[in-house]
Amino acid sequence: MSSRGSILSFSPTDSTAALDTLTPLSEEVADTTPADTLATIVRIICHSGMDPVTQLAGYLMTDDPTYLPEIEHARLLADRIGRDKLLETLIELYLKASDLPTTPTESRA
Repeated sequence: MSSRGSILSFSPTDSTAALDTLTPLSEEVADTTPADTLATIVRIICHSGMDPVTQLAGYLMTDDPTYLPEIEHARLLADRIGRDKLLETLIELYLKASDLPTTPTESRA
């Protein structure tokens, strides 16, 4: 028996079975703010035993969804928001938490 056949074999039912183990993505998720969705993604990453800083940085720099776990639809959540909006939300949250200005000021000419 060749090991090559078992490594390369793929059954569509395998991926369907994996999807059945995911919790359903509720309609409530679509109505949440980007900050709330980001918090959910961070919770999922931590629950998966991964470092959220490393995983989010990798995802944001490369746009490679494999940095995010598939469980609880973390990849789908990130995709719905978009990489640019996630980054914008992270910066906005950081500036607010650091009590730094988040609105432009008029220049004095």
